[in-house]
Amino acid sequence: MGNGKMLIKKIKVSNFKSFGELDIELGRFNVLIGANASGKSNFVYLLKFLNDVVKSGLDNAISMQGGVDYIRNINIGASENLSLELHIDSTDRPLKTFRFKKEGDKKPTDIYVNKLEYKFSIKFHKTTKGYKINEERLIAKCDFIEVKKRTEKIDGEKKIGEGEITLIRDNGRIKYELKPKDMSIKTADTIPPFFSKKGIFQEKISAKGLFVEIPMFLLPLSIEINDLFRTISIYDLDPKLPKKATPITGKTELEPDGSNLAIVLKNILDDKKKSGKNFQSGKRLLTIYRGTNCGKIGR
Repeated sequence: MGNGKMLIKKIKVSNFKSFGELDIELGRFNVLIGANASGKSNFVYLLKFLNDVVKSGLDNAISMQGGVDYIRNINIGASENLSLELHIDSTDRPLKTFRFKKEGDKKPTDIYVNKLEYKFSIKFHKTTKGYKINEERLIAKCDFIEVKKRTEKIDGEKKIGEGEITLIRDNGRIKYELKPKDMSIKTADTIPPFFSKKGIFQEKISAKGLFVEIPMFLLPLSIEINDLFRTISIYDLDPKLPKKATPITGKTELEPDGSNLAIVLKNILDDKKKSGKNFQSGKRLLTIYRGTNCGKIGR
């Protein structure tokens, strides 16, 4: 499940709506099957919540779910944190983050990210409906590639090591750490220009804002993660609407309720090339069929 570059491979969540604990692995195409009130819709709401976070911010995303009382599990309440953990894979197409060159090196080194682990948790106030961000961290597992020529592609011969880049929320700022394996690279050698010499993001983060919301917390990694969450599309298809009389022309992108499904299908049949524009523009397709017990998640 992803946009061709990054795939969400695993989701772990606790104290979210009907879920006390959920640990689920995902593929490129996933089908949810279950009885009514078994949690299918809430799983999709979980993904919509991520979409709302990057589009509108955490505070608004919680409000759009109905507020604190509606986002947390009714049986657990404020006794435990709401936590969400995502495992994201970009092995098929590693993401180049930035280039650095240590003093004395003849050749610069590129850092390519192939796997990500992102987690945040929210602590609820027991006496009020408030909350605070309790934890936020991003671990990027990466390869270090020695640059020989600008025209050369990544290959195993140029790999000189691997390691992890960790971004941690620390007293309202972002702390940056590098953990290389069997390599003599210091964190200070790889600090991007967005970070201070001490390895901490210069500006404080909002008390109710996640650093994943910040569009430039670590380019281009931030762009890819924002794009991954932002382009999630959710459709609740009403089977009655496509049966109604529909004009032969109209919007070619599928409406959330499926009301213009006939137009979309007609365009696909008329020109198969348009199927890529309508459905494969890097968006995840998340669908719940109204009145049925089946949900579909996939590309």
